[in-house]
Amino acid sequence: MGQIVIIGAGPAGIIAALQAVGVHAVTLIDLNDTVGRKLAATGAGRGNLSNRNLNADMYNPTKAQKFVQDVLANATPQETLEQLERLGIYTYATDDGWIYPVSNSASNVSELLDAHLRSSGVRILLSARVINLVRTANRFTIHIEGSQEPLAADAVLLASGGKAAPQLGADMDILQSIARLGHTLEPVLPALAPITTAPKPIQKLQGVRMDLTLSLFDSKARLGRTTGNAIFTQWGLNGPAAMNLSHLVQTSGSHDYWLSIDFLPGQSKQLRDLLREYQESEIPLLVLLKSILPPKVARLMVDKCDIPAAAPVRSISRVEIEKCFELMTSFRLPVTGVRGFEYAQLSTGGVAVSEVDSHSMMSRKVRGLYFAGEILNVHGPCGGFNLQWAFSSGMVAGKAMAALTC
Repeated sequence: MGQIVIIGAGPAGIIAALQAVGVHAVTLIDLNDTVGRKLAATGAGRGNLSNRNLNADMYNPTKAQKFVQDVLANATPQETLEQLERLGIYTYATDDGWIYPVSNSASNVSELLDAHLRSSGVRILLSARVINLVRTANRFTIHIEGSQEPLAADAVLLASGGKAAPQLGADMDILQSIARLGHTLEPVLPALAPITTAPKPIQKLQGVRMDLTLSLFDSKARLGRTTGNAIFTQWGLNGPAAMNLSHLVQTSGSHDYWLSIDFLPGQSKQLRDLLREYQESEIPLLVLLKSILPPKVARLMVDKCDIPAAAPVRSISRVEIEKCFELMTSFRLPVTGVRGFEYAQLSTGGVAVSEVDSHSMMSRKVRGLYFAGEILNVHGPCGGFNLQWAFSSGMVAGKAMAALTC
């Protein structure tokens, strides 16, 4: 029986530990004082564990998609959900494919996983900061802050996450040890974070929450496009639609970014038909716009088009109507940046996937060193994609470590 140390008691580390324990002695280390602390906060507390519409092509960066595809083939979403069900974590899917625990409680999921770890014999060290990881001969030495006696291991899995949500214990100091072991580290930046914008164009929309389509541009081209829910705030846009584009906004250097907002995704024809039907009506345009748009958005549109709020549809020219439609489907909003790691759901960057074997998650540079989850430069959109990546990559690593002959 070998000695395995897993650094990071999040979803990737937990699922890996449950795969390897019993075959080997497993020690799970985490900086937090509870297992699965960040997991307990996912999905606004409901625990968005996976997604029925999951596809490797939806992950970033593009160069990592083949790697993700291989990992998902070796530990499919269905397989991981079946594993969770065996642990008593039953799930259901919403109409849009987002998968949640039946309990609608992410903290319940963390508590159940913690109980399974302990009952299976995994040694758990909490409130423990790893300050150095050294490879000596055929073993690893793990130094923990405040402990005079380092841990020895035949294999080590790094599943310590990224920099997002430092208030939940995010810490990437271990990257220094990884760099010393010869790994290439890609820049770590906020992802799935709110986008900050010029406040004046949307100051009257604060508090509006709606589905819309966002396109992000720079001075050269369109960088990305997404449709989903968005929330207008005093500093910009929050919600999945905005967060799914945030990784494309570079926070350093000189960039000119802007968003094009379509307030009528899939509903433009419906509104056109309505206005055509009532083109000779005394009903104010503002009132008809409210058949589809939230009140604040409808009012902003007529104000921007210099149309009086009480103006009936029959008094408005076709040119004015077209100007209003152009505004409703391509409202331009300057981007100033993204909010920091404390507001981000995850981070980009970390260990380059080109230096990791997708069939085992073992380093191509250091034998016996494994990676899983957010520490790798892989991220997906909102909706359970990133938790599924953590579960699948952790399961692949756990299976590979279980098969080790130490």
